[in-house]
Amino acid sequence: MAANSRVPYGIYESDSSMNHLDPLFAATAHNTATHTLTEFLHKVLAATR
Repeated sequence: MAANSRVPYGIYESDSSMNHLDPLFAATAHNTATHTLTEFLHKVLAATR
């Protein structure tokens, strides 16, 4: 996906304790997908200001 975008590089996160549905249904406090996405979006928003 990063290769076909204007994003200069990709950083990949993984969590072997999560299954394919956990990003949608895991409790917010334990959802590593939500946490990493939130950090990423904060950085993107800060860069656009």
